[in-house]
Amino acid sequence: MDPRLGLDPVRDGVLHAASDQILLPGPDTGGAGLAKLADSPCWAWLAGRLTVVWWSLGQACQRLAVLLSWWPLLGLLGLAAWGDGWLRRPIRQFSFAYASPLTHHLALRVVLWLVTGALLLLVAPVPLPALGVPIVGAAIALLLGLALANTQKRL
Repeated sequence: MDPRLGLDPVRDGVLHAASDQILLPGPDTGGAGLAKLADSPCWAWLAGRLTVVWWSLGQACQRLAVLLSWWPLLGLLGLAAWGDGWLRRPIRQFSFAYASPLTHHLALRVVLWLVTGALLLLVAPVPLPALGVPIVGAAIALLLGLALANTQKRL
């Protein structure tokens, strides 16, 4: 339970209780030899790990909800960056400006790393800044616009 929020991120639902019942031995463990396993200290450690897994899943769902709450703004920003890149591309082609394949490749590679990092941060046990989502979303939109503007001319 988080004392700052007064909320329990695990909320001890059906899945948490079912995972405890499946993975942890209890007093109702069948068989004469299996009842002695419940005295081992490793089960307390495993119970703590299960709680951490369910807490991380709850935190990931909360962070996913924050990501989804930003989608209208990020969608408009992505659409604007896409339109800008789409208009800059023919301007580059007709003015004989060099469409850099290095810039195109680097922009797509950075977008890939940003998306991968954002997905990994869903379950990271660290506090994230409140403006992290719009800043990363704006960076992804601008990089996609840059990649589109530097797409090579096809024959």
